[in-house]
Amino acid sequence: AGPLVDGALCFVDRTHIWVEVGGSPVEGATYIKTSNNDRTADPYTLDVQAVEAGTLYLLIDNRVGIPSSDGTPPVLETNMQWVIDQGFVDTGDDIGIDEGADGSINQRFSLFSKALPANTLEVLGSQLQSLNNYAVAFVADANVPSTASYVIEATGCARTALVGESLPNNGCPTVVRGA
Repeated sequence: AGPLVDGALCFVDRTHIWVEVGGSPVEGATYIKTSNNDRTADPYTLDVQAVEAGTLYLLIDNRVGIPSSDGTPPVLETNMQWVIDQGFVDTGDDIGIDEGADGSINQRFSLFSKALPANTLEVLGSQLQSLNNYAVAFVADANVPSTASYVIEATGCARTALVGESLPNNGCPTVVRGA
C-alpha cells in the first residue's frame, strides 16, 4: 500500500488503477479505497474523520448523472446532491482510471474539494448509479505538524479502517497513508 499516485489501486474489489494523478492536487494524498460494489448501495454512508486540518477530496466519475462519457463534469443534482449540500466544490481538475491496467484511460474523475478543520467528522453518502464508485482523498495542511498516528479514518461495514489497515471483508473501505 502507498499514497495516491499513478498505478495505485482504485478500489478494494477491482484491479482498476489511477492514472494522470501526477501534478494534481491529490498526488501523494492519503486515500480511501472504497468498494466499487457499493456504488448503488442504499443506504450507504462513509464516515471520514479528519484528525488533522486539511482538504478532503471526492473523486467522482464524470459519467454520474450524465447518460454519456463526453468528458463533462458529473451532474451531482441527479444522484449525489449531498456533495453540493455539504459544500464540496469542483476544483476543475480531473484524473483518469485504467479499468484493465492495460495503459488506457477508460474513465475520467472530477475532483471536488472541501477544507476541513482538525477533528472534523464528514458523513458521505451514496452514489446510487452503476458506474465506478467515488473515492476519497485527504491532503493535510502543510503548516500543521503531523502528531497523529493517522490522518483520516473511514467507517464502513460497521468497522473502522485505520490508515494502512486492510479489513477482513473485501467490501470494506481501506485507508492508504499518503506521503
